[in-house]
Amino acid sequence: MNEILLDFFYNRRKKVKKISKNLKKFIFSVALGQLFLSSLPAEASQLVKANSISQLFVFGDSLVDDGNLYDLTNGESPPSSLGYFNGRFSNGKVFVENLPEDLKNNGFGQATLEYNSANNYAIAGSGINYNYFLENSMGLDYQINSFLSAQFSPSSQALGIFSTPSIDPDALYLIAVGSNDYYPDEDGNLSFDVETVVGKITESITQLANAGAKNFAIAGIPDLTIAPALNGISEDEKEFLKNLSRQHNLTLQIALDSLQQEQELDITFLDFNRFLKKSFNNFANIQDACLNLATANQCSDPNDYLFWDDIHLTSYAHTILAQRSVEVYGESNSISVPEPQAVFGLFVVAGVSLLLRNKPK
Repeated sequence: MNEILLDFFYNRRKKVKKISKNLKKFIFSVALGQLFLSSLPAEASQLVKANSISQLFVFGDSLVDDGNLYDLTNGESPPSSLGYFNGRFSNGKVFVENLPEDLKNNGFGQATLEYNSANNYAIAGSGINYNYFLENSMGLDYQINSFLSAQFSPSSQALGIFSTPSIDPDALYLIAVGSNDYYPDEDGNLSFDVETVVGKITESITQLANAGAKNFAIAGIPDLTIAPALNGISEDEKEFLKNLSRQHNLTLQIALDSLQQEQELDITFLDFNRFLKKSFNNFANIQDACLNLATANQCSDPNDYLFWDDIHLTSYAHTILAQRSVEVYGESNSISVPEPQAVFGLFVVAGVSLLLRNKPK
């Protein structure tokens, strides 16, 4: 028996030495994993890939207008006497005014990032190339061209020297438009089709990208039928508008994905339809307006209501939109890395694989 054992250990001596050597590698792998684990911060499961945002520029309609239409109409629209807040189509600030602080608080903004009203080109009533309040061409197309023209120095403008302007590549460019182009007129006709509306939005993104923009947040449109203004329409009309909203958002997402790949842009799609539906539980009333325009009466607590008037959201709803937007922006502009425990596990597996690969046969 002893001779058999001696023979066994004699013949296996080289393999045992090899296993011992690999065992040391295994121990080293585990130790290295533990060292790596201890060096990771608690929030290391995601790393921000986008540049920290330096500024916010805004284009769109009443959802993001912070008082431009009010100025253009000399304070007539929307009327402050009915409770509209400082030219906003709401009872308080609109969501883009909260966005810079929320971005900064979540690690996506530079220390100097703050809301600047001068960077907001949105005008309530805007469609892609028409303004339905003003009945003129002050739509998205006008806003983009106004912004790009403003980037030329006064001296170059005076001399008539115009070339492609260079704009801040670290800024976030937000576009929220589309809904106004889909509300049917008195005869039930739509102003534009989905392909035309989405085409103009992507054209505007390309204009900005050609001037140096890299970071975009593009808003989809909500379900058009949830607005109190449309409470009385027929089921067939509701189904048509619901499908129109879905078609717009799907077509827009496909177009944005294509743009992002072709031009190497960071584009975040803000699915406002989903954002609002997820927030329904935050409100006691999602069907009626807080402000009755016919009687000029207001509800006792606007925070209970999703809608301020028949079409526009309450300021509380805007606050939620800002929070949801930052959450999605974070998901879109971060890259996932393994959780610390998973990283540690990878080192352990690597060590075990060395042992198994060289185990005695």
